[in-house]
Amino acid sequence: MTCLILEMTADLTLASGVLLASVLSLLTVRRLFGYSFATWRFHQRGESIRSAVDVSRLRALTIERLMQRDFPCRQESMTVGEARVSCPLGMAPQIVLIDTENRYRGIVLVAEIHSPDHPPERILGAIAMHQAVTLLPLMACEEAVHLFERTEADALVVVEDPKTRRVVGILSEKYVLRRYAEALDRTRRELLGEARRV
Repeated sequence: MTCLILEMTADLTLASGVLLASVLSLLTVRRLFGYSFATWRFHQRGESIRSAVDVSRLRALTIERLMQRDFPCRQESMTVGEARVSCPLGMAPQIVLIDTENRYRGIVLVAEIHSPDHPPERILGAIAMHQAVTLLPLMACEEAVHLFERTEADALVVVEDPKTRRVVGILSEKYVLRRYAEALDRTRRELLGEARRV
């Protein structure tokens, strides 16, 4: 478009304006949609051309596919002394706390339970972490990565929805980062035309 305007008008100022408008529109579309308008048109036609990062694949990698469904749960009213008996060191890195209605109430590290800093009569709810931070099953992997970075958590709980707060899974930062990196690497390999070796 810029070359066409320059050839037709021989006006460098006008051509520069067209070039600037094109760059701004490209950045705006990428910011709003994640890929360019041209890439979207190819997708509509059924072509397999992708952008530098395959946004659709990363968004398809949801928390529901990554979360661990088997995890230890305890009541938030349980005391530290009781938890030391029922949660020995090595059983799991952390336990999920719930209330009497099975709603999420936080995460407690097993190492923290066995710490001498906490008296046996203290309840687990008093030492719980990340009570207000949860993941949702349909959340994209990319969103979870940013949430882990912001909260600096080793693991986060997945709840059914924000209203019921019923726990359906747990996800560790280490695992989600590994899967996210694998997805990015697979996309880059396909963009370079490299066959995936088995």
